[in-house]
Amino acid sequence: MKKRIGLILPANLEYARGMLTGASEWAFSQPEVELHLLDDQGTLPPPDLLNRNFDGLLCFSYSDHFAEMKTAKTIQVYTSNRVRPEHSDLVISDDEAVGRMAAEHFIRRGYRDLVYAGRSGHQYSDERGVGFVAAAEEAGLSVHCFDMAAASDQEVCDLELPRLRPRSGVFAANDILARTLMHFTEHPLQRIPLHFALLGVDDDPMQRALCPLPLSSIELDGRQVGYRAMERILARIHNPELPLETIRVPPLRLHTRHSTDIYALEDELAARTLEVMDEHLQDLPDVAGLIDLLHVPRRTLEQRFRKATGRTLARELAILRIERARDLLRNSSDTVEEIAQSVGLPEARMLWMLFKRHCEETPSAYRKRMQQNLPPLEG
Repeated sequence: MKKRIGLILPANLEYARGMLTGASEWAFSQPEVELHLLDDQGTLPPPDLLNRNFDGLLCFSYSDHFAEMKTAKTIQVYTSNRVRPEHSDLVISDDEAVGRMAAEHFIRRGYRDLVYAGRSGHQYSDERGVGFVAAAEEAGLSVHCFDMAAASDQEVCDLELPRLRPRSGVFAANDILARTLMHFTEHPLQRIPLHFALLGVDDDPMQRALCPLPLSSIELDGRQVGYRAMERILARIHNPELPLETIRVPPLRLHTRHSTDIYALEDELAARTLEVMDEHLQDLPDVAGLIDLLHVPRRTLEQRFRKATGRTLARELAILRIERARDLLRNSSDTVEEIAQSVGLPEARMLWMLFKRHCEETPSAYRKRMQQNLPPLEG
């Protein structure tokens, strides 16, 4: 007899639609399973849920109403960490990693005044703020945080937006908050990103369509969350005594669009250098190639770039190569040799050495760790 698994996911969220895709892909490979998509009722389960005799449930959010399902011996896995059910597993986005990705994006682009717009009472928002602040502090920067739930959107924006210093990097906990900030910004087409840069989370097409200019956003890996959640449900159906787990899935990628598409450096040569690195990385085997493209004396470029960013040209190239390579290792099936060439290195051995020097693991070990959702190495 097939195992019946119900999905209770809000179809209006891009993240949840990704979960549905991942859950469906997993189910297609499992002949012993049949999926049933149920109407999402917010904090209430569908009225006839107790009578549906499901072996497992994948739910986006949790309320006390779902606790009744425990009496029916139904395995439950949740994909939102607003509340941790005592009897259930969690498979969720790694929200601290989301915050770190946002901070690293701003820092690499030269932003030194960082701002976090969160919403209190939501654990995903709190954890993204923790990651954002931690990455900033590691770079010697502080973060100004404000709570979009402290008052009405109009009141919060009227209070906080005039306080932003020129060239601030503003990270909003999700695309909805980013759109709100953009909406209440006077002349957003003139102020963003020239006065401040704005970054959201979810990469939700509906929210982006409602923004007056293209919004940069971090894409969560909802597909992987859905896939891993279904694996966990089936494992616990077969062995209900398995210990409960919390599985955190790293964010997928950061999409750079107009709202952050500027380097916040006063030195125009340093800013142009970063742009050239971004655009021509595949054709830059070393710093000499960068010098040839910019037609600037090496000593002059080295000194001005280090003064503007606090980093050498060689270190900046290394950081950019690692970022690009990590994205390809996570999200493509390219070989390490092909990835090395994509980031401007002629041999896989050179990428291996770069990873060992800066990450203390090989590219292959990083890819395996991402596939298995293992924690980063310490050291």
